[in-house]
Amino acid sequence: HCHSESVGEILKQAKGQGKKFSVIVTETRPRNQGLITAKELLKARIPVTYCVDSAVGYVMKKCSRVLVGCDAILADGSVVNKIGTLPLAIVAERFGVPFYVAGETLKFDPKTIEGFSEPIEQRDPREVIQPSKLKGAKIINPAFDIIPAEYITSLITEKGLMKPEMLRAELEI
Repeated sequence: HCHSESVGEILKQAKGQGKKFSVIVTETRPRNQGLITAKELLKARIPVTYCVDSAVGYVMKKCSRVLVGCDAILADGSVVNKIGTLPLAIVAERFGVPFYVAGETLKFDPKTIEGFSEPIEQRDPREVIQPSKLKGAKIINPAFDIIPAEYITSLITEKGLMKPEMLRAELEI
């Protein structure tokens, strides 16, 4: 879901180690960043299935695991990632599919230890639809989701695998 250099590198390394797998990539509306991921994986000769974001319920039963990146890691082990990641995590849990998040520990937001919340960027509604096409409607375009730690099997960092609930201890914070 979306585009993550960390995820791309993990998948390319796995391919280089001779592992056989394919990847389902969601388009990631409204900016279609999933297209970047799909093209990079295809260039690396990794088989890709590309689908709309709303197809996650349909494709999840074909998945052995989910791997997404993150924009921030919070003190409670939750992560912030592109909008649409939370429904992906919920569907993965429903189908019993492990949900992994790749991200460097530098993405840890220490302000969240003190109770500060991670702000969610609201982007231009025109990325979704021209307001004149829905006169009178409020159009929202949140850029990110917060994925609670309870949905995350493990964080994959440069320090190795970390359980979300052990994050602060592992980072010695």
